[in-house]
Amino acid sequence: MCAPAYDCKQFNRPDFQDPYYCDDDDDDDVQSILSIPEESNVLPSYYMYKSVVHNKFKYLSGPPSYSSLHDESSDLMQNSNPSTVSVATSISSTLQSLTSTNKISLEVRFDQPSNHDYKQGETISGHLILQNTCDSPINFSTIYILLEGSISFAETKAKTFLSMVDFDSVICPLLHIDANSIHKHPFTFRIPNYLLDSECAHVSNHLEIPPTTHYTMFCNAEVKYNLSGYILRQENCEYVNVGEIQKEVSIIPQYTNEEHINTNYESLLSKLLDETIYINKDRFNQIMCNLRITPLQNKQVITGNSKVSSVKFDANLLQGLKVKYVPAIPGHPDLNQTLSIPIEFKSTKGGEAPSIKSISAELVAATGKTYASCPVYIDDSMLFESFSNRKYNDIVVNPIIKMKGELYRLSHELDNSGLKKLLRFHIYYSNFAIPKVEYSNKEIKVNLKGMYRSLGDKSRTRNVYGGFNLTPNFQSCHMVRSYYLHLVVKFDWKSKNNVVINIPVKVGRY
Repeated sequence: MCAPAYDCKQFNRPDFQDPYYCDDDDDDDVQSILSIPEESNVLPSYYMYKSVVHNKFKYLSGPPSYSSLHDESSDLMQNSNPSTVSVATSISSTLQSLTSTNKISLEVRFDQPSNHDYKQGETISGHLILQNTCDSPINFSTIYILLEGSISFAETKAKTFLSMVDFDSVICPLLHIDANSIHKHPFTFRIPNYLLDSECAHVSNHLEIPPTTHYTMFCNAEVKYNLSGYILRQENCEYVNVGEIQKEVSIIPQYTNEEHINTNYESLLSKLLDETIYINKDRFNQIMCNLRITPLQNKQVITGNSKVSSVKFDANLLQGLKVKYVPAIPGHPDLNQTLSIPIEFKSTKGGEAPSIKSISAELVAATGKTYASCPVYIDDSMLFESFSNRKYNDIVVNPIIKMKGELYRLSHELDNSGLKKLLRFHIYYSNFAIPKVEYSNKEIKVNLKGMYRSLGDKSRTRNVYGGFNLTPNFQSCHMVRSYYLHLVVKFDWKSKNNVVINIPVKVGRY
């Protein structure tokens, strides 16, 4: 029996109310990690193999429909809403609430090595190993194997953004495992290219699969994927969990550069201006100028510096210096990567370039989190400026706070909820000192080998020999990770003659 053709409208995101930031003039569709229901994030492995969200919708034949799955496990799911599309989430919630006896010990064996990093389109396959160590057989009736992705902050419950059920692994006839014996049960999942668009209605980039993260020490936020197995047995008209296991899976997607012209901060301001241009055009133009941010630049005229009049580096570097993804390992990673920055300094006196005294270098990891949904693509120019120490609070937050009251006074009907959401985006900056720096008047080279986390105070360092990993740049509705190279070029002992240079860094699977 062929499955019905998909209708794109069925994936429209419903409106949600945000309890984290209550305001009378806030919008009605704030999506909060604290409140979002999980009724529409199921991605069954077969359908995601066909990439139903971003490919053409067509008739597909294959696994049971959602209704037939309910029919096969009607006793287990009898308290669930039969019309829900989130079968995986419904099953997961039900399974976790069952009484557990753990009579059958479980083990997950993957076909790939245990340290393998999966990416979009790859297959996660292996076997669920059931072992009965008792001297008598154990009956069971159902096996469920699920793959789930979740995001969590230290102070909140994890929110599931991806739920997949291996339909082929669901078996329902009465079975048993003999005494002191082992049973192998296969499973297969294909990692989707995208999440369902119910996960974000604002930015297409937020529908990309986020990577597994291991940096909770940066901002108490974590993205993780778990493969779960459950063995059920029916006792006295109720299901009992006789075996359960969870195994973490590392997923590190390979991203491609995308344009976000219609979903960036500038477009948000333009929309706001369009809504208010007839109220007080001149005043609103002035307000918009105060809110607009400066794009990243590769050259700058230096004022107030007695040594340097201008600085310029290769414009291609605005697309980002490429750094290879660093897996999470127990020890200090071997970051033997050299980054080259062709650069030119012009002297205030003309003639020869000014003499450089020293250059300090840091890799800065900017990690953001928000409880509400982020309304725009977080561009690098919102996180740092090319030739200053200004960061997100200076560039975005403070100007919004300064202008927010005046915007409201000019128009009580103005919908500035998008700006409010950006106020709730918290960015944490983690600095990694780079001790190996070579330079001339035309080029700066930094080698990441020996890089360690710095706490700002030069007398105190952390993880000098410890481990850390560099997750690829990514964004979701609730998290963002970006990097940049922070250089301070000193020309003499006077601090006012220092030149700050920030260059985007793109960490990925290169």
